[in-house]
Amino acid sequence: MKVLSILIPTYNMEKYLANCVDSMLAIEKKEQLEIIIVNDGSKDDSLEIAKSYKEKYPSIVKVVDKENGGYGSTINKGIKEATGKYFKVVDSDDWVNSKNVDAFLSELAIENADMVISDFTCVYENEGRNEIMNGIEASPRIEYSFDKFPIKQRLSMHKLFFKTELLKSINLLEKCFYVDVEYVSYGVSKCSSFKYIPLDIYQYRLGRAGQSVSIDGYYKHKEDLLKVANSLLQKYSEEKNDNSKEYIHLELAALLKTIYSLMIKFYLKDKKTKGMMQELDESLKKVDLLLYEESNNAVRFHIMSLIRKTNYKLLAPVSVLKQIF
Repeated sequence: MKVLSILIPTYNMEKYLANCVDSMLAIEKKEQLEIIIVNDGSKDDSLEIAKSYKEKYPSIVKVVDKENGGYGSTINKGIKEATGKYFKVVDSDDWVNSKNVDAFLSELAIENADMVISDFTCVYENEGRNEIMNGIEASPRIEYSFDKFPIKQRLSMHKLFFKTELLKSINLLEKCFYVDVEYVSYGVSKCSSFKYIPLDIYQYRLGRAGQSVSIDGYYKHKEDLLKVANSLLQKYSEEKNDNSKEYIHLELAALLKTIYSLMIKFYLKDKKTKGMMQELDESLKKVDLLLYEESNNAVRFHIMSLIRKTNYKLLAPVSVLKQIF
């Protein structure tokens, strides 16, 4: 069995894909890797680049070519194809720190925790600076049970490695942005233990034109944010494990803050955001009234509480103020 399956979702990334794959093949223990490149209907030369790696490294690289279905569909497919002990997603415009991967694989090979957390680096390419992000506030190389050490901080997918077998039953939204929140929430909910290994592995590129994490990207894909929120609400309502439910609550709280702030900011540009906010209100009430009440604090100064108390009459003037401040 391979120690680590790495999924590389790829859509029109001919400019970056080789750098991503090369960073993995530069290590000594590359035969312990299973690199799965899922081409999501690219219209450039991404598929040809992927195939060239498969021809050169047939025991390491797998290539899956599929019709465009969005980021979630590539993860769904990658999980089905994966045979490694642990599973990791590395976006094709990012890469790994080759210097640390060999040591990390040695630890994964003898590891038994359901989830392993590493450090990662934010690479701000437009600013020419890097920032190493610590994995979690926990003692390194000690296996923790969620029952005794519940996760009380949000975890980005860049630092997470899940046991592959635990992911086989998850199914993410397709043709939808921001499913990384789903992936993390669903993955964590399947785990009962974790270990923190303080090695910098993932190199996360920020500042690339067209990235969906910009404020304009959020607005452009606001409907997708709502789809993910409703998916998490459904998962939250069905979850029986208290620790898993608490973690999904963390992700929901952050997502609600983003959604409500975004809708207020762009209300004057798009009046449909009012209806979207009201529909989300109703969904929250149906799932958990406490969650709805907590969301009054989603925007600073209890703005959501005031907007709701006035039946959204304050939405327009608040939106005006948000443009000024």
